[in-house]
Amino acid sequence: MQAPSTENWTQDHYLAFIALYGANADAQLNPDELSFMKHHFGEPVCDEVSAFFSTLSDSEAINTIYNLRNRFFPGEDSKQEILEGLRGIFESDHVFSRLEHAIMNVWHKMI
Repeated sequence: MQAPSTENWTQDHYLAFIALYGANADAQLNPDELSFMKHHFGEPVCDEVSAFFSTLSDSEAINTIYNLRNRFFPGEDSKQEILEGLRGIFESDHVFSRLEHAIMNVWHKMI
């Protein structure tokens, strides 16, 4: 079996990956977060992204987000769309924690 790759990813894959990274910030993916992801990106995309995500360390996941940013969302104007996707997953369980706020601030500076 071939290792998962980002070669055939779309913008939805990329945003789903960011959402999955954000959802795992507290080390667990809860049902509200999973429902949000499947509703916004579709179950096949979520399954594909999840399979890829599970092969990565945290630093590899961060590098993936950073390295693919310009492929899917070039330019400064696209930054807000990425951050809105991350905010959406954080708000999906109706609790926007201090940790999630801190992560938003880091990503705002990184991307």
